[in-house]
Amino acid sequence: MGKSINAKELIAKRYGKKGSKEREEFRENAFSYYFGEIIKNRRKEYK
Repeated sequence: MGKSINAKELIAKRYGKKGSKEREEFRENAFSYYFGEIIKNRRKEYK
């Protein structure tokens, strides 16, 4: 059986350590997507 990896390790491996330029770009894009989805769903509720 292989070693399990947690989400923090996976993100650090793919996007760099916390505070790095790549990590901050990932974080900004993730928040933009997240809030965009929230707004989209709320608009659907009001139609």
